[in-house]
Amino acid sequence: MSAVLRIRPLSIIQLVGPNGAGKSYIARRVLELAPFQPYLGNQDRPYGYLVSPPGLRPVFLVGNYSQPTGGCDQIKPVERAYDQVRAAVAKGWRVIFEGAFVMNHTRGPELFAELGCPWQVLLLTTPLATCFEAVAARREARGAVPFVQRANIENNLVRSQNYASKMRVAGATVSRVNRAEAWTMVQLLVSQQ
Repeated sequence: MSAVLRIRPLSIIQLVGPNGAGKSYIARRVLELAPFQPYLGNQDRPYGYLVSPPGLRPVFLVGNYSQPTGGCDQIKPVERAYDQVRAAVAKGWRVIFEGAFVMNHTRGPELFAELGCPWQVLLLTTPLATCFEAVAARREARGAVPFVQRANIENNLVRSQNYASKMRVAGATVSRVNRAEAWTMVQLLVSQQ
């Protein structure tokens, strides 16, 4: 069943799902939508990107997408990623972030309660077989043996579902979506006033 796709003003979108579900792929595509610049960190390893659609409020894409694997998982410690979300919301920016490491951290519901702004969790429903293939292809592209630890991906699926449940209980909007639906929601966020 397809989710109702609606984004409210001053929103945070958080993409969750197992390795290979398409979280980083969708986040990287945000950089194709409007001019952007690396933000914080340094040019080669930024903590995020400020995406500036002409005439609209900026969108802060949290994470480093200069490597084949990326996202908030590249920001250590994870509290630094949350600090970036806090700072962006304080400036009135919209925020997109993702990452298995951030999702496994217990602070998501606390941060949601602290910020008090609309927060949309998109739980990607990518089939596990597709996730396995994507991880193997990514490893092969990096010159590594395309071995996939299926149990890790399966465990991350369970963690994703558990995280989404905790966020729903905390009051966030949680939608189970496929990649195309997630991309549509991200485009809506970037294009809203």
